[in-house]
Amino acid sequence: MDPAGHPRRAPRQCARRRHAARRPGLVRARNRRARRRHLGPVVVEPGPLRAVAAQAAGAVASVAGQYARFSGRATRREFWWWTAFLTALVSAVVVVQLLVLGDGTRGAASQAATLVTELLFALLALGLLVPSQAVLVRRLHDANLSGWYALLGLIPLLGGLMLLALALLPTAPPTLAQTAATDASARPPASVAPVRSA
Repeated sequence: MDPAGHPRRAPRQCARRRHAARRPGLVRARNRRARRRHLGPVVVEPGPLRAVAAQAAGAVASVAGQYARFSGRATRREFWWWTAFLTALVSAVVVVQLLVLGDGTRGAASQAATLVTELLFALLALGLLVPSQAVLVRRLHDANLSGWYALLGLIPLLGGLMLLALALLPTAPPTLAQTAATDASARPPASVAPVRSA
């Protein structure tokens, strides 16, 4: 309190510090601007975007590494990052095809180029079909469903919607049979004798 009995206001710096404590990103931005003016180049701190990119890359690498593995489980994150990767890849290929070829009405050379790009696109689709189906089956296993439910995709329109609903199901704990199968696969075969050190 001041001599007149009025409460003192906190200095402006204290208010800034209180505000900065609530919004740490704002302080980093101010500090970066100040460093840029006085000290030269700014070192960029790793942010949440790098973590997300690392998760996406890890999920896509995991699916690609288990190319034709239809047993086991795939988390929702792994499945949806793979789906996002496929969507981005196919979209990019289609955009490049449209930019390069146009609408295909430019004559015989354009028709030959269209045929070549469509053949390459078909090969890409065939190459990505197996890992896509494998991760779908593993995702169904993760929800404690049979992998045969993936055949629902053969039903026009409704099958895709049903698979979408099944892919959104949360992870279910493994059943006793799945636990026993996992334990059995982790043990060495009975014909292999354990190595004893002398």
